Amino acid sequence: MVLTKAGLNRLLAEVLPQDADVDAFVAQHFGTVARRVARGADRAAKIALLVENADAKVLLDKISGARPDAVARNEHLLAEDKRVAGAPVPDAGPCVGRHALLADLGARVRRDAPEPVLLVGGAGLGKTTLALALLHAKASVDRFGGRRYVAHLDTAADTDAAVVEVSRALGVVPEAPLQDRIGDALRRAPALVVLDDLDVPLAKDPANVRDLLQKLTAIPGVAVIATARTDAARPEGFHVADVKPLDEAAARDAFCAVAGEARRSDPGLAFALPLASGNPLALALLARVAGDGPLDLAVRTWHQKQNELLMREDGPEEASAIEIAVALALASGRLSEEARRLVPLFASLPNGVRADDLANFAASGTSDAGVALAALGLAQDASGRYRIRRAVRELVASQRPGFEDSAKATQRYTALALSNGPNIGWPTGDDSAARLALDSDNIEVMILRGFDGPHRIACIDAAVALATFIGSSGHCTPRVVERARDAAREGGDKLGEADCTQALGDIALARGEVDEARARYLDALPIFHQARAGLSIAACLMRLGDIAAERDEYDEAKLRYSDAAPFYRHIGDKLGEANCVRNLAEIAAMRDDLDEARERYKEALPIFNELGDKAASAICMKGIADIAFQRTQYDEARVLYQEVGPLLEELGDRLSMAQCLQNLGDIAFALGEHSVAEGHYQKALPILKELGDKLAEGTCLSTLGDVALACTEIEDAQAYYLAALPLLREASEKLGEANCIQSLGDIALTQFEHDAARSHYETALGLFTALKDDYSIGWTHYRLAQVAADPDIFKNHLYAARDAWLRISRQDLIDDVNTEFPGIL
Repeated sequence: MVLTKAGLNRLLAEVLPQDADVDAFVAQHFGTVARRVARGADRAAKIALLVENADAKVLLDKISGARPDAVARNEHLLAEDKRVAGAPVPDAGPCVGRHALLADLGARVRRDAPEPVLLVGGAGLGKTTLALALLHAKASVDRFGGRRYVAHLDTAADTDAAVVEVSRALGVVPEAPLQDRIGDALRRAPALVVLDDLDVPLAKDPANVRDLLQKLTAIPGVAVIATARTDAARPEGFHVADVKPLDEAAARDAFCAVAGEARRSDPGLAFALPLASGNPLALALLARVAGDGPLDLAVRTWHQKQNELLMREDGPEEASAIEIAVALALASGRLSEEARRLVPLFASLPNGVRADDLANFAASGTSDAGVALAALGLAQDASGRYRIRRAVRELVASQRPGFEDSAKATQRYTALALSNGPNIGWPTGDDSAARLALDSDNIEVMILRGFDGPHRIACIDAAVALATFIGSSGHCTPRVVERARDAAREGGDKLGEADCTQALGDIALARGEVDEARARYLDALPIFHQARAGLSIAACLMRLGDIAAERDEYDEAKLRYSDAAPFYRHIGDKLGEANCVRNLAEIAAMRDDLDEARERYKEALPIFNELGDKAASAICMKGIADIAFQRTQYDEARVLYQEVGPLLEELGDRLSMAQCLQNLGDIAFALGEHSVAEGHYQKALPILKELGDKLAEGTCLSTLGDVALACTEIEDAQAYYLAALPLLREASEKLGEANCIQSLGDIALTQFEHDAARSHYETALGLFTALKDDYSIGWTHYRLAQVAADPDIFKNHLYAARDAWLRISRQDLIDDVNTEFPGIL
């Protein structure tokens, strides 16, 4: 979401309700502009001045930290004309005869520990209307702010589908595992969640749905209202509220609320009301169908429609009022032919239809059909998304959409997949993922349907395009890609079959199922070869190489990258070729084959420079610099680090920046340039703190201690080492911890505190021994000899140092000790 000044003004107006609140917040967090803000004539003016003079992102971060609950309740105000934080909520419409029940529900959900409620009643009795009326009630708005959500579960086939619907209602980032995202979103502040038509997933997957309900209701401050047609599978801990047919007086009020008060004295009303049997939806549909016409005509039409339903081959044995009312409305002259024709298609789209999508595939080129269906009461309108009611969906379930309508809708939804799917994982991926999440079920349904239509190839390509989204988002299922693979195989489309097989690997890889991913890539590779698809062969080999490299299987990775490079070179894909070469460089570096690594980096670098790929160029430059640093070729390394540093800063790669600064510090320290070394380490330290890299931060503090110790700044050195120790211990960095402790011993020794020095050295020795670091073991024994009070202990430590160095063939160190202490060793 793009932050705007208007949005921040609206948010702050709610979050900082008093002048004193504004003043205190500005004084604490924006002192530099406090005098300017204070010139505002009133609270609104002060807020406007603050927004005008502060960085928008910083301002939002500060107010979120200062008043997290209030921001969570009101963050929907950041967007223009948004009434709730998540997906738009439909209006309730007339809610007649339910005042007592509505008041009871309000009292239950607004408690400090809300009581979950299950609204139970037959089709059309107003359960959804009642829940929506509760969502829109002023008391609910005051209590929950924008955190009021409705999840439509009437098409949820299982718990996974229900989780997707809840995540869609909350507007959470489509990123698996979705249950974690949902939990994080709901814990921010009190929320009211409506689970509409809970009976559908509960009947299909009772154990897992009950577990989901338990998790939702256990979150403090979260109120859950569910609707169901039966309480046969009543969730544990839910209060059950029966929603019954309206009595005659309430039915009359409900009818007139839709038809107008002039109908109250219509003599035909006495004959019309009994038809609906107190069913609010049936009453509303009858009132809208009748319009301004005579009610006796509407009554006769009702009976005719009832007879038609009973005589239909697939009709019910006894038609209910809601079935008759829906059939009557569908046949109404108030619906255009296009709207009536599109109803089966609407019913097949689980997520409803956005107005712009509808205008794209409707023959009229408008969204008029959705407007008409909503106006008649057959669909709900949630800010331009039209969703067929469950009762309507059930009545037309056996009807197939028209061929042309279905083909156009398939074209629309496959286009959404093709235009957004490939962006996932790239800079524009977040917006594409959000767009796909809104219609993920529609896209899947229409792709599956399209395999048997004129857009089969486009549907196969769309399924492939969705793969990374499916794997990373928790939306959709691999079934759509499996069916695409089968369709391609049946049609002799080798390239399509291979693409789908590879896509199944991409899904598995995104889900962390690495073995499955590798198996699918190996399945796809020979099919790509059959299809003579050079680019696809190279991409598949790269995937196999990446998996092998991640597993430290460097021989396998090297083989795959080496095989891929010629394919990229042959088809002129310079970027693919350069990536292969860079990956080979990184493998060589991991194996300490520095000559090979350097050669490969230098081979890849000019290609990346030619392509203008600054990020890849920076990686290569840093790789060459790291190799020079490892070889103690400090002059070359320093020049390269200084050259690549500004590029890394431009790219925002702060971790690599910090690594370069640390290495520059190490070079300066090795060359005796202590003040230069300190400067580099001090620049790196805040970056590492910001990144939360405990190991790197601890190492940086330790090296600052080394610099201070070399400069005989004893107090500073001790402070750095003591600050580094807990970070190194938290990161389980035993070698760094041992070196710090040994340095603290050195400081104690310089201050003639021999007992303290001995204690530090003995602790360090235990760590070095556990690490089997004979070089450090030898030097620690040498140090312990320096603080030994007994000649025999002195000799024993020197003997132990000699033995440690003999194990690593360091006779030179033993000779140095012999020179220092002749005749002992």
